[in-house]
Amino acid sequence: MYLYLTAAKRLFVNPQFPLLVDGREFVPDFVALDPMEKRVWLVEVSWAKSGDKILKKCRDYARHEAQIREQLGAGCPPDWKIGLWLFLKSETAAAVSSKTFSLGDMTPRVETLEKAVAVWEWSQVKPAAEEPHRLIAEPV
Repeated sequence: MYLYLTAAKRLFVNPQFPLLVDGREFVPDFVALDPMEKRVWLVEVSWAKSGDKILKKCRDYARHEAQIREQLGAGCPPDWKIGLWLFLKSETAAAVSSKTFSLGDMTPRVETLEKAVAVWEWSQVKPAAEEPHRLIAEPV
């Protein structure tokens, strides 16, 4: 996942970045800073068949957004947004995407692990001009 996140050379990525909130430690798989989009991504990766645990994590992140912002300090300026970026198995991603849950501004961006780890299907990853926040894969 680290390779996928850093392939476009536009994200600053830190794996297993601990965030202490209300005496609990939240440890997203990655924290990714996107200066072009002015967004901090809390990235979660899961091969689970059920989306229940990841949805609970998303709700926890959304509930504690202010404290997470405080923990990120200078890494998350006041005009930046915090987003959730989930990498899930395709069947789990479909189920999570179809569920209606309210996370305010932290509604997750959901991608499939199959797409992200299929490096033999893309020769390079670059930002798309029409969607600068998305990564696109070009087939070999």
